[in-house]
Amino acid sequence: MLTEERQSFIINQLNRTSVIEVKDLVQQLNVSESTIRRDLSQLEQAGQLIRIHGGAKRIYQLDQDMPLAERTTSYHEVKELIAQEAASRVEHGDTIFLDAGTTTYEMIPYLAEIEGVKVITNGLAQAQRIAEYQMEPVLLGGRLKVRTQAIVGAITIRQLSSYRFNKAFIGINSIDLTYGLTTPDEEEGTIKRLAHQAANEAYFLADHSKFDKVSFYQVRQLENARVITDQLTPNQRTGYQAVAHIKEVTQ
Repeated sequence: MLTEERQSFIINQLNRTSVIEVKDLVQQLNVSESTIRRDLSQLEQAGQLIRIHGGAKRIYQLDQDMPLAERTTSYHEVKELIAQEAASRVEHGDTIFLDAGTTTYEMIPYLAEIEGVKVITNGLAQAQRIAEYQMEPVLLGGRLKVRTQAIVGAITIRQLSSYRFNKAFIGINSIDLTYGLTTPDEEEGTIKRLAHQAANEAYFLADHSKFDKVSFYQVRQLENARVITDQLTPNQRTGYQAVAHIKEVTQ
């Protein structure tokens, strides 16, 4: 096996497990321990991992929140596909929660076609768009975060804690096999966590760019989570579908 192939295998393993041991790589790749140590040294020099005693661990950088305007235009066509699939899970008479994510915003035209749906949201933009479709949203009270147009804080938490939903649709910033579903902001993350807990069914919406990334605050572990996304790579599909319910949508 060529050096590039071995090192690509090592990085793929790290993305799946976060930590790898030299002895395991020796067996998996059928090469000497000195060869593996040389590969790890080269990958560390390239900034792709950190060597530890007996192996290596993955490097990751915490993702940061983007302003609403940037998030709205990023992967817009993909978000519409995900939104349409998400809205297809909503049934007549459902009470649902939409968080302040840009993909949940794209669900609203499809929701307007379903009779008797009641929508609760902490997204100011979501509430305004729902009203444009002659629906009456329940907008949670609290403090408005200007950067993301999300309503958060103690009042929001207290109000949300009193509600129950048939379904919740939650945008998520980062998805990782080890660290689960995470988001940069603890206040928004708390709302996402509570909405997930209050719903009979919770769906996390994320385009492919959110995978193999980690943010500051964990909303939940990945195990058995329902995630709607677009097309993943073969390696991602194998890893993530082994632990979560992943629905991929394509054009």
